[in-house]
Amino acid sequence: MSPWYNQGQICKLTISRTRQHPQKYSMFGAMIGAITSGRIANFIERKETSTVEYYNKIRPVATKVCGMMDLQKEIALSELNSTEKYKRIKNQRRESQSYLSS
Repeated sequence: MSPWYNQGQICKLTISRTRQHPQKYSMFGAMIGAITSGRIANFIERKETSTVEYYNKIRPVATKVCGMMDLQKEIALSELNSTEKYKRIKNQRRESQSYLSS
C-alpha cells in the first residue's frame, strides 16, 4: 500500500526554487513540498518553525491547495508533527552529530 501522501487527490507540487536564490526554496513551494513528500518534521526543523506556526500558517495553505484532507491524512500529519516525536528526531540528530565530530 502506498503512503497516504501518494493517495487520492493530493497535489504533487514539488519544492520550487526561486530564481534569485537557486539554493533557497520558496516558502510556499517548501511548505507544500514538505507536506506532500511527508517530510514535515525535517521541514519544521530546517525552517525552525514551531508546531503552532505550522498549524496556523502551513497547514491551511496545504489544505487549500491540495483540497480537503481526509481523516487518514489528518492522523498522519498530527503523528508526524507531534512535539515528542519532533524532539526525539532533533535529539537523535544532535547525538549523531556530536558522535561524528568527536
